[in-house]
Amino acid sequence: MQLHVAGCSYITADAVVKAVKTLVEHKGSLKQVRLNGVSHITKEHLDILKSILGVNHQPSFYSDWCSQTFNNSKDDGRPIDVDICPKCVSPRLVFDCTRQTCRLMKSRGGECRGCIFCIPRCGDCGGCVGLQELGEESACSHLLCLECWLRFPKCNMCNRPYCTKHKGSDLTGCSSKMMPAGFICQECQRHEDLLFDLQD
Repeated sequence: MQLHVAGCSYITADAVVKAVKTLVEHKGSLKQVRLNGVSHITKEHLDILKSILGVNHQPSFYSDWCSQTFNNSKDDGRPIDVDICPKCVSPRLVFDCTRQTCRLMKSRGGECRGCIFCIPRCGDCGGCVGLQELGEESACSHLLCLECWLRFPKCNMCNRPYCTKHKGSDLTGCSSKMMPAGFICQECQRHEDLLFDLQD
């Protein structure tokens, strides 16, 4: 059984804890609680929920979360979706770094764990994005690390890539006007159409 109250801003954290306790006492089979967006969650609330549901120490990656959200899948195997961010000490979705170099360097690995407000993440690979990479834009407005930015095809006009999560969807910023060596993003296509209309 799963309890999904993510985004319910009118439910309190105390009510969630009470609901979880009641469901476990009466049904006994609650496996997951999704509560990202519930107001006023504290470390104490999370500690109570973890003591009831257990703690899963598997890493959580931003790229997996994006894929699940994009595909409307909510099951990532973890009992609780939020945790305390080690950087800002706020209850949020906390992600581990997917970069192999960060995972191998244990001292830096801890530095790369945090919420997306504290550690910018690549919208494609989910790795941490360094300060020197923060200017890399994509046609779909996702932040990309330099490695991902370099390997994707670029818009023939503005030289911005699209991320693989939006490839082929209406959200990509890609028009159906494909060119042999790339594509034209929606923003550039709008500008081109506007210029064409003004010339008429």
